[in-house]
Amino acid sequence: MLSGRGLTRRTVGTQAGFGEACIDSICGRSRRLPDDIQGVSAVPPAGPLSTTLEQCYLNHLQMLTRYKTWADTLLYDAVAKLTPDELTMPRPIVFGSILRTLHHTYAMECVWKAHLLGRSHELETRNPQDCPPLVELASAQVEMNAWYAGYVDALPAAQHGEEVRFTFIGGGDGAMTREAILLHVVNHATYHRGHIGDMMYDCSVTPPTTDLPVYLTQA
Repeated sequence: MLSGRGLTRRTVGTQAGFGEACIDSICGRSRRLPDDIQGVSAVPPAGPLSTTLEQCYLNHLQMLTRYKTWADTLLYDAVAKLTPDELTMPRPIVFGSILRTLHHTYAMECVWKAHLLGRSHELETRNPQDCPPLVELASAQVEMNAWYAGYVDALPAAQHGEEVRFTFIGGGDGAMTREAILLHVVNHATYHRGHIGDMMYDCSVTPPTTDLPVYLTQA
């Protein structure tokens, strides 16, 4: 699940490099769209999206995917301060640990990416048994965030409301617009960032502030 196509993999030797890799991938230093985006055609923004003024010209999906990248960057940089034992310590939660919760979020983004592309995915559970180490997961999350930002940049406004049909992992047919899927991906990540932040307090590590107003002020 951690392989990607059309994206330049950046080696993250330490989690401290996650933030720089994300900024390079998203904020205009590399603007090549992923190769596996199908059925959409548009030109990505011409320069770095580094000021609030420039953000005003983005549609809301572009703004939210960039917000997610920024927030994920802060979270992974903070989580890197945890010890391996703190990352994998069993907890009375659905996904078992901080690391597995991070992996769940990433895995579900793989699923929604597949739905947007009209492809199948290999997952049969929301909590995959095989969980990669944090360094590998951080690198994969950089690529995933870059893919979503590129997809949104290339998605014409006329296709935001296009219906996508899919099958839920737990069974049953589903249908959502492309816009609704993208909003869910952003919202789902926000939910689990808060969940992980709460667990970080138990480890005496203060989680980052990742509120949307902070992003709009600082990004």
